[in-house]
Amino acid sequence: MPRSVPLANLVEQGVLSPKELIAAANASVEEAKTAAVAGKEKAKADAQAAVDAAKASLTAASATMTTLEGCKKKPKGFAKDMEMLKANWDGLNAQTADLDAKIAAEDFAGAKSAADALKASADTLGADLTAAKDKIKC
Repeated sequence: MPRSVPLANLVEQGVLSPKELIAAANASVEEAKTAAVAGKEKAKADAQAAVDAAKASLTAASATMTTLEGCKKKPKGFAKDMEMLKANWDGLNAQTADLDAKIAAEDFAGAKSAADALKASADTLGADLTAAKDKIKC
């Protein structure tokens, strides 16, 4: 594999003029800027997708909770269990404001990480609600 020759050496060797060196450097700067913008946009899109997925999981859990609350068959201890599950949902739902704040502050890695964790918790809550619904045959 050929070794890369620094551009300044090419000027010293007379292969490039100073103007060509400046043009090459400016082109490199523009490439770096373009790559940085593209990387930032990808990170933002990935973070926003993770936030949207977490919110969708919370919405699904909320819908299951609403269905469960409307069940006619409510065994002993049901109200207490529902209260606990609702408190869990409220706590998870409160975290969405933090996700939006992280996106606004351009903390895309932090937003994605927090959204992934929130989605996992919301999915677990949704599974618990579905299991409860199935258990009482609602």
